[in-house]
Amino acid sequence: MTDYIIRATAAEGQIRAFAATTRDLVEYATGMYDAVLDADALLLVTEWKEFRVPNWGVVKRTMKEPIVFDGRNIYDKKELHDMGFEYTCIGQ
Repeated sequence: MTDYIIRATAAEGQIRAFAATTRDLVEYATGMYDAVLDADALLLVTEWKEFRVPNWGVVKRTMKEPIVFDGRNIYDKKELHDMGFEYTCIGQ
């Protein structure tokens, strides 16, 4: 299974992702901050080291809505809530 950071625009039904493989199926961002540009939500489904400690200030300023779905349960719920994110751990 390929790991992604995905930006989904609900109104347009588009998906934008950053990954190292399967480049023929989706629009790929140049990096993790580009992947959340104007995003309605962030869905994390990887445990890759580079995604463990993002600059949440940059992420929040870049997104349309500060909504995070953490599919790997690697982020601190209280920290993100304190920063103004709506945060959901998937599977907990």
